[in-house]
Amino acid sequence: MVKKPKPVQHPISVNLREARLKAGFQSISEAARHIGIAVPSAVAHEGSGTSFRRPKLEMLRLYAQAYHTTIDALEYGGARIVSQPRTRATVATRDVPEVAQLVGVPILGTAQAGYWTEVDPLHKTGDTAPAKRGPVPEFAVHVSGDSMNRILHDGDVAIIRPWGSMNADPINGDILLVQRESGGRYEMSIKTFRDGALHADSMSPKWFNKSLPMKDGDTVTVIGKVVGIYRRL
Repeated sequence: MVKKPKPVQHPISVNLREARLKAGFQSISEAARHIGIAVPSAVAHEGSGTSFRRPKLEMLRLYAQAYHTTIDALEYGGARIVSQPRTRATVATRDVPEVAQLVGVPILGTAQAGYWTEVDPLHKTGDTAPAKRGPVPEFAVHVSGDSMNRILHDGDVAIIRPWGSMNADPINGDILLVQRESGGRYEMSIKTFRDGALHADSMSPKWFNKSLPMKDGDTVTVIGKVVGIYRRL
């Protein structure tokens, strides 16, 4: 009898489970009720193979807050407790590691969170934004528009990890900075990658179920992935 191979677990699902257990949640349902999300969604986020559903950035932020870790740790591994876990009889006391060092990343202009808009090539503006030191040099862009306002607000600064350093193909849920060459013009936008297309992720009715329009002959290049947000209070 030929044994069926076990479903492959996505790194995020492995990291979520590790962080959940370290934070003292012995079951997914317990964690989901604490966070205030649907149990089936939490189960899918820790699923394997086709049962895995990648959590959106806002959901990762909720997990990171509840599990006392960082979004980067949940996405890329090495989940660490950065503050004391909830007081529970089953949780041993842990030392609190130092928070990761912040660095200033260069802001290279503005990207449209809306329809395509013609822009100058990315260039240093002389401004910087604070961000956690990443595994590779990163940069930032100002966000303009409301098509991504479930996650990115108009006026935010998006922290971008260059796509050439990722060594991977886009997967559902990735928030991407993309550039289109169309008729000799270069245009840029930020959108969520889903099912092979670039989609808005907005609370505005005008963007519901909208994808970024494309024309025959267009060439679209992924510049980088949004890995963080800087927002003034």
